[in-house]
Amino acid sequence: MKSKTTRVFVDQVDEGIATIIISEQTARVPVSLLPAGAGEGQWIEIAIRLVPVPREHARGRRRR
Repeated sequence: MKSKTTRVFVDQVDEGIATIIISEQTARVPVSLLPAGAGEGQWIEIAIRLVPVPREHARGRRRR
């Protein structure tokens, strides 16, 4: 499967939500998705890859 890895900056963390900077865009993600010990002012790496459709979603699920 194809994948992509990119480095992002953790700009701030507030009430369980982290604001990360990806290139010049920002995104808000739950802190639970960050690696243990990651916090404000740190760089992290995010890997995204294509995966097959899980069986439980194979039928009746369509693109949004």
